[in-house]
Amino acid sequence: MELNRQWADAIIRRDAAAQERILADDYIATGMNGIVATKAQIMMALRTPASPSTGTLEAVDIEESMVRTYGDVALFNGRVKFRGLNKEQPFSDLVQMTIVYVRRDGRWQPVASQATSIAPQQPTQTAPAEKKP
Repeated sequence: MELNRQWADAIIRRDAAAQERILADDYIATGMNGIVATKAQIMMALRTPASPSTGTLEAVDIEESMVRTYGDVALFNGRVKFRGLNKEQPFSDLVQMTIVYVRRDGRWQPVASQATSIAPQQPTQTAPAEKKP
């Protein structure tokens, strides 16, 4: 969905007007930390200037995705990487996202999203080979 890219760009730019237009009024997000936020809460946070203590998002990369459409409902499921600075330290979070879109008045809008953190893969450790006598 092209809307995913537009939304990601609006998030990076902290573009409140674009997000106001993109998000459904009844949108609700569950973050990877389990915190639930409404559209109103998200819009209020966007209107607060970014600072080193709040962090900045520099990139949103949709690495894998699949969209299934069921009439006026579409489900996005994908792997998304968020990169930026938090307290002036670089971060890179890989998440599995599910977004529910509803078509209203001829346009698609996200009504719900949920993100689950994907732990970095640890290198596989193998036991040393046994020596044969």
